[in-house]
Amino acid sequence: MRKYSRYILFLLISALIFSGVAFYNGYPLIASDSCGYINQGFGEFIGQFRLFIYGFFVRHVSLAESLWFVVLAQGLILTYVLYRFIKVFFNPVPNYLVIIGIFIFLAAFTGVSWYCSQIMTDIFAGIAFLIMAVLLFKQEKSVWRLCVLLLLFLFSLQTHKSHYLVFTITIVIIGIIGWRSKLFEKRIFKFNQYIILFGVIIFNWLLTPIINYCVEDDFKMQSRSHIYFSGRLIETGMLERVLDDVCKEKDYFLCEYKDSLPYSKSKFLWSAESPLNKTGGWNSHKNEYRKIIYESFKKPRFLLIHISDFLKTTVRQLIRTDVGKLLYSQKKHKNCLIPIKKYFHYEYPQFITSRQNKGKLQFEKINNRRFYILLLSIFIVLYVLSKHVNRRDKTLFFLSMVFITFLIVNAAFTGPIAGISKRYQGRIIWLLPFLAILLINNYWSFFKGKPNHKKNL
Repeated sequence: MRKYSRYILFLLISALIFSGVAFYNGYPLIASDSCGYINQGFGEFIGQFRLFIYGFFVRHVSLAESLWFVVLAQGLILTYVLYRFIKVFFNPVPNYLVIIGIFIFLAAFTGVSWYCSQIMTDIFAGIAFLIMAVLLFKQEKSVWRLCVLLLLFLFSLQTHKSHYLVFTITIVIIGIIGWRSKLFEKRIFKFNQYIILFGVIIFNWLLTPIINYCVEDDFKMQSRSHIYFSGRLIETGMLERVLDDVCKEKDYFLCEYKDSLPYSKSKFLWSAESPLNKTGGWNSHKNEYRKIIYESFKKPRFLLIHISDFLKTTVRQLIRTDVGKLLYSQKKHKNCLIPIKKYFHYEYPQFITSRQNKGKLQFEKINNRRFYILLLSIFIVLYVLSKHVNRRDKTLFFLSMVFITFLIVNAAFTGPIAGISKRYQGRIIWLLPFLAILLINNYWSFFKGKPNHKKNL
């Protein structure tokens, strides 16, 4: 009982640490999409822009009483997954007080607490990756723990559409690395659990249309990637070039607007005067949008522009990691006043008097701290990997490669498709300082001249 009491107390304290920004703000952080999820969860609409599952999570975890329960639940899930990761990979495993110290450092010097404290899906990208890493390297002998981790993994994948492609590409790359480097044969990667992870990721693609069928009697993905990618073509100037070329032979509906296209993706998506919204909105002309995108890949001169833009956008997305994106004051997103007042009436005064709504949240200092911590983390990771890990610990070396692969894949398949956004990379960049802490912990005894004990992964 004493053992379990300490464990539960550790989980609660850690969840409070990761929710610290919400307490500093005086209320859970509300981003521009937060109230869309609230409305969705309370049955206002299923929605064409967002997946259903996180709105369902908000509705039921909040008990229709308090959004504080949502933030604390996110903190508990994050704590549990991080603790499982630490138990598997940290060598020696720190005690509870040291782990809490690590969590305090992450909350103070990275963006993890900012994302955990939001009524948003962003924290679940990092959670899903940590679960994938644990199951890839650790043969889980406990059936119930394996089931819990897989359910959390599937839920995390379902929270945001970007997870579909990012995790699919990541697991495929991991499989290629494992096959080419014979990591499955050497049992560094656990083949049976890799197959399970791969199966869950594939099932995730099917789950969304299944949910939509159960709720709306319509078996569909609700994909809007063609709209986002068309917006990206506008920002690169590609759409105008393609239309100039193809409108000589084909009568696409956008040909009428090729000389009056907006100059940014956001105006194309949201402005009432954009061609998108003038011609029926997001649900219209899907096939024609896809044909226009296909036309942009057919000719070599357009393909070279795509490749150049892909590389430039990936690099730009990699370094765009500041917190604060979409965390506006009350004046900038009045749409959240109504659903919070309607569904969380007793918390409405907390929402109105929070630092966020008064415009008192300052992001400059935290972003400056994060910048220097990231630079230091990059130096530590590169130094330890080059000097020690590759020679002495193959598991830790390939774990680090999986970390880096995920960070790059996330940047490569969010920025070029959906557009560069600080939140897409910011939601997971805290994993890099965490990797640096892992490397320092595991090689501290080596630096002191005491080899680490072996662990059965």
